[in-house]
Amino acid sequence: MLELMAEIRTLATDSAILQGLIYSSRLEIWKRINDMVSSRNGACKTVFDACKLNIEQHGELKVWISKYDHDEAHLAAQQKAKLETKYRYCSQWFLDSDEFKKWSSGEPGKETLWLHGTTGMGKTTLVAQVIQFHLDRAALLRDRRLAYVYCTGTQPYRSVLLSLLRQAAFDHISCEVFEAVKNAYKSAGGDNQDLKPFNFDKLYNDPLLGLLKYGAKLRILIDALNWCDEPKEVLKRIRDASEKFPVGIQLLVSSTHRVQVDEVLLAVLVDTYLSSVAIETDMKSFIFGEVQDREQHEKLLKGEYPDVENRLIEILCRRVGGMFRWVELQLSLFLNSEQVRSKSVIDDYLKDLDVKSVAGEKDLTEAYDAIFHRNTAERDKERKRVTLISTS
Repeated sequence: MLELMAEIRTLATDSAILQGLIYSSRLEIWKRINDMVSSRNGACKTVFDACKLNIEQHGELKVWISKYDHDEAHLAAQQKAKLETKYRYCSQWFLDSDEFKKWSSGEPGKETLWLHGTTGMGKTTLVAQVIQFHLDRAALLRDRRLAYVYCTGTQPYRSVLLSLLRQAAFDHISCEVFEAVKNAYKSAGGDNQDLKPFNFDKLYNDPLLGLLKYGAKLRILIDALNWCDEPKEVLKRIRDASEKFPVGIQLLVSSTHRVQVDEVLLAVLVDTYLSSVAIETDMKSFIFGEVQDREQHEKLLKGEYPDVENRLIEILCRRVGGMFRWVELQLSLFLNSEQVRSKSVIDDYLKDLDVKSVAGEKDLTEAYDAIFHRNTAERDKERKRVTLISTS
């Protein structure tokens, strides 16, 4: 592309010099430019078609390793948090932070970045923005392979590791799969109907270590590791590989406090606690956006009472304590036109909201009970904090 631009610039200069020549000479110059563009376009199309063919051919191989669709999971996370529409610049404070810059620069001794905080504080949104940050810069990070997982439910640790291997084995520049993985696939039966399942115990370590030995640099992003059935097993596997190849792996992981990442990866850890203060800017932007950035007919009481909207915003900002999920549940009531039809009803709800939750207490209780029953004794203060917000 740079070569083409240089040639066009030369021709353009020649064209300016040849102002006195006949019109046909200028047509010839533009014909030459058009021919060059067509030639380069044809070459690009050939490369693109070859890459597309490789991707299609490797599809079955990828599914053999893992059925987890990381692209679909990322899109779902973006859509849920409205990151492509209303909150495109959410979490920019974190991307600008010293902690993230130290980690992303590959500073020695800072290979792992741990984001931890209470459930509902927006960790998944933050990780989604970090993932998109890398996807937007894929062409600039040609020497690094990206692998990411959004953990949900009680996800088996092997499922997490296999998803990471599936992505790591694929070179986004050459569109090729690592040779050791292709060989393992062929040995298991290849495209035949009697293809044997991926044998985790026998096959997982060799391809991963082979990639790192080959010189690949892998950047791993894991969201909500607390939803993995054995989070420490995931961390140990990554740690063991990185100890053999110290500059090969960088890890960013988010979780609640109970996943004590520091116990497994203390030596290379950048510890980032997501407090309500840290995410205050994102929280206020979210509250203002959800209350005011709506079509007139979708607003609270059709937007006829700006003072009521401002009162709702003020109370939410004061009481939220960093809990995005709590805000969502309260707004689900206030913005439900079937339940909220008059200003007097809104005023009553606002009085209640000033001292307690008015919606979603059952949802909050169920969500947090599922997490806190596994918490260690030293983390009891986390539950007390959530209880104060949801039921005080």
